[in-house]
Amino acid sequence: MIDKYQKMDLSALYDSGQRLGRLRDVAYLVPGYYSKYSRIFTLKECREISGSRIEGFSAILGCRIAIERSAVRVLLSPKDIKDFLDADFQQYSTFLITTDHNTPDFAERFPLAAEYLRECMVLLMGYGAKLETILRPHIREAMDRKKVVLSTAKNICHSMLDAEKNVVPTVGAYMCSFPHDTFQNYPAYMAILNSRVFSYVFYHRMKAKDNEGWNKIEILENMPIPYISNDFEVLRNLSECLLYLMRPDVPFLFNRMPNARIAYYLTKIMDMVVYELYFPRYMHEHRFEIIPIVSMAPFMFTMIPMEDRIRDTYEWFQRPDNFIRQQMELLDTRSPELLYKIQTFNPNE
Repeated sequence: MIDKYQKMDLSALYDSGQRLGRLRDVAYLVPGYYSKYSRIFTLKECREISGSRIEGFSAILGCRIAIERSAVRVLLSPKDIKDFLDADFQQYSTFLITTDHNTPDFAERFPLAAEYLRECMVLLMGYGAKLETILRPHIREAMDRKKVVLSTAKNICHSMLDAEKNVVPTVGAYMCSFPHDTFQNYPAYMAILNSRVFSYVFYHRMKAKDNEGWNKIEILENMPIPYISNDFEVLRNLSECLLYLMRPDVPFLFNRMPNARIAYYLTKIMDMVVYELYFPRYMHEHRFEIIPIVSMAPFMFTMIPMEDRIRDTYEWFQRPDNFIRQQMELLDTRSPELLYKIQTFNPNE
């Protein structure tokens, strides 16, 4: 018997979920910055030389210069945006002048930055260059808020948490909470953005919209995403564990096993949870429901230390009789037309 879902359009399948909205309904999306004169505003190989200043290499002047630390922000390159990274634990060496040099008191507040820009303009004046505001007001506002940084390089989504408000992406988007929201659900949204199903749907929407003139922000705004529910607690706790595992200062939790390997299995669990949020009816009919069981997994025990939560979860998952792992192993036979296709999705093929 042919599975009824084989002939169903993917959008019709997830639209039948009843718990999905659009990303624009749950988040405020702002595109990353772009400046024609980014070489003027960018300093590389930076290091702090005091509590209030940094020193970095200026490509325009061809030398190292000192500048006020409060006039610049960390600049994130596309390759830096990876799944489940917390910007607070990353080390970057490239900074961007983000203070608005058009404000009347700019030179008074940032004399080093003002002098640097003046020297740049002396060199560029012959080319008719004019200084422009590096960041539009709405981008500057988004930069100053806790957010998820979302990159869509190669039409695959990667997102990281920026709770310290110190990252400026050059690609992708800022996903900010609305004023009436709390930030506590954003780790759960980050899990959804990093899931296989989100990238799968986004990739195919990009292909479909290429000829209609849609840009990535418009497509992201219209992406289907689950509304906040009790199930978000599972994703929040998974995200906490993954963010912890990806920190560079965390030692191996198991001898001779990289933490990234443990993170791989946690991500697989996360994908199964996200499938159930997008396709509840499908998951029920195909007996793939796992959230009631996952909600009792060791990573949910927030009263014990994080490392114990992660170790216990890994050992729980590796048991031969673990129901979640058994369900994952059945994707190719019980859901070849949907879940297995998403799970093995490779945009380069």
